[in-house]
Amino acid sequence: VGKTKIVEDYYLVELKDSDLLKAIKQLEKSILFFGLNRVRVSVRVVLTKTYSPDVRNIRVLKFKDKIEATGGTFKHKSQYLEDII
Repeated sequence: VGKTKIVEDYYLVELKDSDLLKAIKQLEKSILFFGLNRVRVSVRVVLTKTYSPDVRNIRVLKFKDKIEATGGTFKHKSQYLEDII
């Protein structure tokens, strides 16, 4: 008899002033705290100050890869982020 696998989707939203790396650090702690490292997690980061985050930073890239490996997505914007869930 086949088993049906139930996939849970989690969305984490982090609001920060202008520090994308600080937001990622907080999100990593939240993922560990809630035990979400084995489920699909989608992450949204909204930075309140306008600036160009270093999206090529190795920590940002590794975090993005880790989130996408769960089947989730990683998006970040300054001031305004609109998404359909």
